[in-house]
Amino acid sequence: MLYHLGQKVSLPPPTLYRNDFSQSNIRPCYETAVYIKNDLNCTEIPYRFNVNNVEITVTVLSHPVPNIHVVGIYWSKTVRISQLIEALTHLHKSVLTEPTIPTMLLLGDFNINLMQETTEQKALKAFLITNRG
Repeated sequence: MLYHLGQKVSLPPPTLYRNDFSQSNIRPCYETAVYIKNDLNCTEIPYRFNVNNVEITVTVLSHPVPNIHVVGIYWSKTVRISQLIEALTHLHKSVLTEPTIPTMLLLGDFNINLMQETTEQKALKAFLITNRG
Protein backbone atom coordinates (compact mmCIF):
# COMPACT_ATOMS: atom_id res chain seq x y z
CA MET A 1 0.00 0.00 0.00
CA LEU A 2 1.23 3.48 -0.87
CA TYR A 3 0.82 6.46 1.45
CA HIS A 4 0.88 10.15 0.55
CA LEU A 5 0.55 12.81 3.28
CA GLY A 6 -0.73 10.16 5.67
CA GLN A 7 -3.51 9.03 3.33
CA LYS A 8 -3.70 5.63 1.66
CA VAL A 9 -3.31 5.86 -2.09
CA SER A 10 -4.52 3.01 -4.25
CA LEU A 11 -2.96 2.57 -7.66
CA PRO A 12 -4.36 0.13 -10.19
CA PRO A 13 -1.97 -2.72 -10.90
CA PRO A 14 -0.18 -2.70 -14.25
CA THR A 15 -0.77 -5.41 -16.84
CA LEU A 16 2.01 -8.00 -16.96
CA TYR A 17 3.30 -9.64 -20.14
CA ARG A 18 5.94 -12.35 -19.73
CA ASN A 19 8.54 -13.46 -22.23
CA ASP A 20 9.65 -16.76 -20.78
CA PHE A 21 8.60 -19.12 -23.53
CA SER A 22 10.66 -22.28 -23.69
CA GLN A 23 10.13 -25.32 -25.88
CA SER A 24 11.72 -27.54 -23.24
CA ASN A 25 10.59 -28.33 -19.71
CA ILE A 26 13.59 -26.40 -18.38
CA ARG A 27 12.82 -22.76 -17.71
CA PRO A 28 15.53 -20.36 -18.92
CA CYS A 29 17.58 -18.61 -16.27
CA TYR A 30 16.57 -15.24 -17.72
CA GLU A 31 12.96 -14.33 -18.19
CA THR A 32 11.97 -10.83 -19.16
CA ALA A 33 8.65 -9.22 -18.41
CA VAL A 34 6.91 -6.04 -19.50
CA TYR A 35 4.65 -4.13 -17.14
CA ILE A 36 2.22 -1.80 -18.92
CA LYS A 37 0.57 1.00 -17.00
CA ASN A 38 -3.13 0.52 -17.65
CA ASP A 39 -3.75 4.02 -18.96
CA LEU A 40 -1.19 3.53 -21.74
CA ASN A 41 -2.95 2.33 -24.84
CA CYS A 42 -1.30 -0.75 -26.35
CA THR A 43 -2.27 -1.03 -29.98
CA GLU A 44 -1.11 -4.67 -29.98
CA ILE A 45 -0.51 -7.17 -27.22
CA PRO A 46 3.25 -7.20 -26.49
CA TYR A 47 4.81 -10.09 -28.34
CA ARG A 48 8.01 -12.08 -28.17
CA PHE A 49 10.47 -11.89 -31.02
CA ASN A 50 13.15 -14.16 -29.58
CA VAL A 51 16.00 -14.91 -32.00
CA ASN A 52 19.34 -16.73 -31.48
CA ASN A 53 18.73 -17.12 -27.71
CA VAL A 54 18.30 -13.35 -27.40
CA GLU A 55 15.05 -12.36 -25.67
CA ILE A 56 13.19 -9.59 -27.49
CA THR A 57 9.78 -8.23 -26.52
CA VAL A 58 8.04 -5.73 -28.81
CA THR A 59 5.34 -3.42 -27.47
CA VAL A 60 3.42 -0.92 -29.61
CA LEU A 61 1.78 2.05 -27.88
CA SER A 62 -0.36 4.90 -29.15
CA HIS A 63 0.68 7.30 -26.38
CA PRO A 64 2.59 9.65 -25.99
CA VAL A 65 2.98 9.52 -29.79
CA PRO A 66 1.13 7.27 -32.24
CA ASN A 67 2.71 3.94 -33.15
CA ILE A 68 5.68 4.11 -30.76
CA HIS A 69 7.55 0.80 -30.62
CA VAL A 70 9.16 -0.08 -27.30
CA VAL A 71 11.60 -2.96 -27.73
CA GLY A 72 13.03 -4.74 -24.69
CA ILE A 73 16.09 -6.92 -25.23
CA TYR A 74 18.02 -9.29 -22.98
CA TRP A 75 21.35 -10.76 -24.06
CA SER A 76 23.13 -13.29 -21.87
CA LYS A 77 26.92 -13.40 -21.97
CA THR A 78 26.60 -17.15 -22.60
CA VAL A 79 25.40 -16.25 -26.11
CA ARG A 80 27.99 -15.12 -28.67
CA ILE A 81 28.02 -11.41 -29.57
CA SER A 82 27.58 -12.37 -33.22
CA GLN A 83 24.23 -13.95 -32.30
CA LEU A 84 23.12 -10.70 -30.63
CA ILE A 85 24.08 -8.70 -33.74
CA GLU A 86 22.26 -11.21 -35.97
CA ALA A 87 19.15 -10.98 -33.75
CA LEU A 88 19.21 -7.17 -33.84
CA THR A 89 19.68 -7.24 -37.63
CA HIS A 90 16.73 -9.61 -38.00
CA LEU A 91 14.60 -7.39 -35.73
CA HIS A 92 15.53 -4.32 -37.77
CA LYS A 93 14.79 -5.99 -41.11
CA SER A 94 11.60 -7.78 -39.98
CA VAL A 95 9.79 -5.53 -37.52
CA LEU A 96 11.28 -2.05 -37.59
CA THR A 97 11.32 -1.45 -41.33
CA GLU A 98 7.88 0.03 -41.91
CA PRO A 99 7.90 3.77 -42.66
CA THR A 100 4.90 4.05 -40.30
CA ILE A 101 7.16 3.53 -37.27
CA PRO A 102 7.99 7.12 -36.37
CA THR A 103 9.51 6.43 -32.97
CA MET A 104 11.30 3.45 -31.51
CA LEU A 105 12.61 3.11 -27.98
CA LEU A 106 15.23 0.40 -27.53
CA LEU A 107 15.68 -0.84 -23.96
CA GLY A 108 18.12 -3.54 -23.11
CA ASP A 109 20.16 -5.51 -20.69
CA PHE A 110 23.04 -6.23 -23.02
CA ASN A 111 25.49 -7.19 -20.24
CA ILE A 112 28.00 -4.92 -21.95
CA ASN A 113 29.66 -1.94 -20.28
CA LEU A 114 29.41 0.71 -22.98
CA MET A 115 31.99 2.83 -21.13
CA GLN A 116 34.68 0.13 -21.32
CA GLU A 117 36.26 -0.73 -24.66
CA THR A 118 35.92 -4.48 -25.25
CA THR A 119 35.29 -6.63 -28.30
CA GLU A 120 31.59 -6.86 -27.39
CA GLN A 121 31.31 -3.11 -26.76
CA LYS A 122 32.93 -2.29 -30.10
CA ALA A 123 30.66 -4.71 -31.99
CA LEU A 124 27.45 -3.43 -30.36
CA LYS A 125 28.49 0.22 -30.72
CA ALA A 126 29.34 -0.31 -34.39
CA PHE A 127 25.96 -1.92 -35.01
CA LEU A 128 23.86 0.61 -33.09
CA ILE A 129 25.68 3.80 -34.07
CA THR A 130 27.64 3.27 -37.25
CA ASN A 131 25.37 0.84 -39.08
CA ARG A 132 21.94 1.98 -37.89
CA GLY A 133 22.44 5.67 -37.07
